[in-house]
Parts: sequence; C-alpha cells; structure tokens
Amino acid sequence: MSRAPDTWILTADCPSLLGTVDAVTRYLFEHRCYVTEHHSFDDQRSARFFIRVEFRQPDGFDEHEFRAGLAERGQAFGMTFELTPPHHRPQSADYGVQG
Repeated sequence: MSRAPDTWILTADCPSLLGTVDAVTRYLFEHRCYVTEHHSFDDQRSARFFIRVEFRQPDGFDEHEFRAGLAERGQAFGMTFELTPPHHRPQSADYGVQG
C-alpha cells in the first residue's frame, strides 16, 4: 500500500466500544483534516478495535496540539495511537544477506 507524499497516518487501537469510529473521524473533521483512506477492524477474539487512517492536514496544522487533543479524546475509549508524519521512511531490517 503506497501513500501520497503529503499524508499523515494515524493508527490506533482500544477496547471494542461503541463510538470509536466517530471519535476518530469527528476529531479529524474538527481539525479540518481530509481523510484519504480509512480501514478499521474489530477483533472479536481479543475484543479490541483497530483503525488506520491516512489524512491530509490543513495549512497551519500544529502536530503537538493535534496529538495532545487526540490523546485527550481517546482517553474515554482507552485508546492508544501512533501518528506518522509525511515523508517518514520506516527503517528496513538488515538480514545480513550476502551475495
């Protein structure tokens, strides 16, 4: 899965509770973030909900303010999250393959 170079990725998980999709997407809406891709999954075995959202931020986006507000919003759901900024390149593993 590839993403546009200007998108952020939000991944989060929490116990399976009613209102989690609304809490995340409403928060993005309130901060004028445009959702470009969204996936969510409820694992009935572990009773946990998982969500991954790619979004574009508006001009003047304040990452620290956004993170703090999202943490506060997610507390009601016991939500943990990661926010990956645009242009972040994951580190690749070196398996020591020799030619």
